[in-house]
Amino acid sequence: MINIEELWIGDIVFVQSLKENAVWEGKIDDKHAKVKHNNKTLSVLISDIDVAKETLEAADFEFKEEMTVGIDPLQFPNSIDLHIEKLNNDLTHQTPELIVNYQIRVCKNYIKQAISCNKLNFTIIHGVGKGVLKKEVIHALGSFNQYQYHVEKNDGGAIEVWMKY
Repeated sequence: MINIEELWIGDIVFVQSLKENAVWEGKIDDKHAKVKHNNKTLSVLISDIDVAKETLEAADFEFKEEMTVGIDPLQFPNSIDLHIEKLNNDLTHQTPELIVNYQIRVCKNYIKQAISCNKLNFTIIHGVGKGVLKKEVIHALGSFNQYQYHVEKNDGGAIEVWMKY
């Protein structure tokens, strides 16, 4: 049994009728509460809410760092879209920290491959949002000696990256 008075907005809860975790959005009245599930806000009975089932850790999701040997530079994509729905739809309902960690791992792998192909420029689509992922991407770029500079694109939802070799 869960004590709903101890929940904070954004906490993960288990909705028995959905048989899935959801995000707590608050109490509506003595019998109903709001939760977010699959990007939809739902009204559920408070009695339907329980302690969240164990959430998955980043290690539970397969992440294969692709080998950079033998990549055909002409076939290498000029951009990467870091929206989680594009990278790994199984992660869409995980914690923001887990999602960003996964997105950065994928981004770093893409940058390594771009470097192995001697790409002079490429685009990283991070989305607009609150800017958290964008800051993490720019920070990650700074760890590569080949990184020269970047320019914002798509109203701030992407950056075009320039490298030097």
